[in-house]
Amino acid sequence: MVLIDDKVISSNAYEPALDLYPVCRSLSKMSNAHSLRVMYLLHKICWDAPVEDHPIIEIPIQELVSYLGIEKEEDPLEVIQKAIFYIMENPIHIVRLRSGEDPRTWNGCSWIIDYIFSSSLQKIYLHINPAAQKYLLHLDALEHARVDSILRISRTFPIWLYITLTNASRYGKYWVVSTDMFAKMSMIEDREVWIVTRIGRDTLRVQLGAFTTPAVKEEFTKARKGKRDVHFIPWEIRKGNILTVRTHSELQFNICTLKKWPGAAYSHYVFSFNPSDDAGMITPPDLENLPTIAEEFQKRSGIMGSIKLLTLNHLPR
Repeated sequence: MVLIDDKVISSNAYEPALDLYPVCRSLSKMSNAHSLRVMYLLHKICWDAPVEDHPIIEIPIQELVSYLGIEKEEDPLEVIQKAIFYIMENPIHIVRLRSGEDPRTWNGCSWIIDYIFSSSLQKIYLHINPAAQKYLLHLDALEHARVDSILRISRTFPIWLYITLTNASRYGKYWVVSTDMFAKMSMIEDREVWIVTRIGRDTLRVQLGAFTTPAVKEEFTKARKGKRDVHFIPWEIRKGNILTVRTHSELQFNICTLKKWPGAAYSHYVFSFNPSDDAGMITPPDLENLPTIAEEFQKRSGIMGSIKLLTLNHLPR
């Protein structure tokens, strides 16, 4: 058993972007593999060059057909149109709680302002919303995720959890995050679920589906009496979002908690990606060898050489 001491706590410095959750909400509602691949393509384009001054992206249709691997589709153009439609129909949407007379505010941001398919030029023109660029840049978090896993998980919170923990797992065998920061990153306090979900114990049960066990209680007792740190003892996963991620993706992990002192609320969540902490972790066989989104892109990255960034004056009408 691994002792969760200061060395382990500081061994993984991963910090996801605070705006990643609303991005995941948008992706979850698209529910379309081709939309996700187009989104990652837009991310790579914006990563290489800001779109503020050149917000029009010109892509040859045939190159996009090859990138999406839809050459054998009966109507590839219709497939592309649907992918773009789902992107436009699912903008960034953020709900924030505020103090005062108006405690809740809503704001939204579309990914694409408009688009044009030119059959004569055999090109598609996407007018990117400059306000969406910062969110597109956050899609670097998708690099090590898998399209099939995202589609299978389907719902916002577990998709965010899957993407976040997939990245955290690349920085070390353990990721320790305070309950306050976890709530902020996952926007628990910004959603209606906050009415029934509180940071700490209820988050574990309601949001994560993690439940304490006799072994966990015994370890806390021993640590308190011995005045030492706790060993990682996995909590039991019975239901909820952790179970959703573990049964619908290749990512396998466990969770335990830390307390600042006996009787206090849980102060930190400890996520373990260490196989030695195995507690029922079984990767679905059909997901084991699937490529990541970045690996998919790498095989078809030749499309980048055919893409042009244009000003509004060059948008065909």
